[in-house]
Amino acid sequence: MMWRHLGIAFSTLAGIVLLDATAQIHALDVVIKVIVTREGMPWVLGTTNLPDGSILLVSLSRQEAAYSVQRTAVVSNRRFTAGPFSQKGGAIPPGDYDVEVVFGTAKSQPNAVREVVGESNEKITGSLVRESPTGITARRLIRLNHGGAASPELDRRTREDNETARK
Repeated sequence: MMWRHLGIAFSTLAGIVLLDATAQIHALDVVIKVIVTREGMPWVLGTTNLPDGSILLVSLSRQEAAYSVQRTAVVSNRRFTAGPFSQKGGAIPPGDYDVEVVFGTAKSQPNAVREVVGESNEKITGSLVRESPTGITARRLIRLNHGGAASPELDRRTREDNETARK
C-alpha cells in the first residue's frame, strides 16, 4: 500500500513503514529512509553523496512528548545508519516526529572529508546547504508519523520520564 503526504512517499510491508524523501540538489543529494520496527524503535537509514567518513548528526524529536534523541552516524559506501531510537529501551510514543540529518562544519569532519568538501565546506552547494555563524553546514529535515495517532497520555508520561531523567 502506498500513501503520499507532504511530498513524501510512504509504503508499508509486513508491519514495516518505509519513508523515501529525496532532495534534488547539486553537490549534496540526500535520500533518507526510516524503518520503524514492529517494536516501535525506529532506525534512520540513508544514502548520500557525501564522502565516506563524513560524520552526521541524526536527531529524532517530538515536541509534544518532550522527546529528542540524537545519534551520530558515519558515511560508509555512501550509506549511513543511526538507531535504534527508543524511550528507556522501549517503543517511542505514537505521533508525528521530526527527523533531522546534519552534516556539520568542516572542523568537525576528518581530514580526508575536508579534502573533498573544503576546509570550511566551501565546496558543497545546494538547497540543503546553510551558512551560519559557526560555518557552512548541510541539513535535511523531514516529518513522519510513527505508530498512528498521538496519545496525549503517552506524551504526558514521556514528558514526565524525560523531566525526571534530567534532574
